[in-house]
Amino acid sequence: MTYAELEAHARKLTPAKRDAALRSLAADTRFAAVVRLLEEQRESIIDIVRHPQASAQHGTIEHAAGALDQACRLQDALRDLLNETPKPRRRPSGPPADDE
Repeated sequence: MTYAELEAHARKLTPAKRDAALRSLAADTRFAAVVRLLEEQRESIIDIVRHPQASAQHGTIEHAAGALDQACRLQDALRDLLNETPKPRRRPSGPPADDE
């Protein structure tokens, strides 16, 4: 299956079906290759930020920081799904109530 075909199929998945498919895939040790790819991508972004020349290139740092944040969010989402940890509750919006 091509990547484009996978994308088309992915768009049809409900969140529940997506999660079930990911759990099923994770039961196969070959899914570790996907985990490895994600880790390598995250590490390569960290290497960009750590490079001495990056300190003078603010756009590069900002772009890499955004990419690193997204890579970490993706890893966290997979960890949460596969470890079935409870999702954090949303905080109420607006300023805190004044007790006085």
